[in-house]
Amino acid sequence: MPLDLFYFISTLPGLKSTGEGAFRLAEFFAACRTALSARDFSLLESLSLCPPGDWRKAAQGNAVISEWYSWQTAMRNAIVSFRARALKKEGAKFLREEGEGGGFTGDLKRLEAVLEEKTAWKRQQGWEALQWSKLDELEPMTHFCFDALVVYTLKMLLLESRRNYSAEAGRKVFEEIVQGRLAEASAHRVLSEG
Repeated sequence: MPLDLFYFISTLPGLKSTGEGAFRLAEFFAACRTALSARDFSLLESLSLCPPGDWRKAAQGNAVISEWYSWQTAMRNAIVSFRARALKKEGAKFLREEGEGGGFTGDLKRLEAVLEEKTAWKRQQGWEALQWSKLDELEPMTHFCFDALVVYTLKMLLLESRRNYSAEAGRKVFEEIVQGRLAEASAHRVLSEG
């Protein structure tokens, strides 16, 4: 393990699921860009909470990324199946090919409980907690290796997506919708009066 990687990881703040003390994703990537090789940085920058279509290729042989994408695919397929049953529709055409490993029975049961929550907010919180728990499970015993950075990046992505659910962000979207509707109403009024 290169000393530089050890030093870089040791300078990163610990992450909590609440997001306390974490810096923004852009700041994290700026630090990674200077500390990592171009290949390693590119791999971290390409990570996603939602697995890409060809997630095996996107994992580039990294076992942690493969496990994450395989797990995400299984969970998202379960969500599709749950919603299809609830809507009494066929969901098979929306399912993605899963990995060979599987073995996510416990997580699938927890996901089913999350999906049965009454409010969208509770379902979102439960889904995020389930993802955080999986990332904790994927965290390597050696905290100063590239795989630890992979898990750290995925947690940063999860925290960044949570920041988009803030009251400020919601208010901004609401105001944009209201302004758009007012503009439409104003345009329609002019057309019908004129």
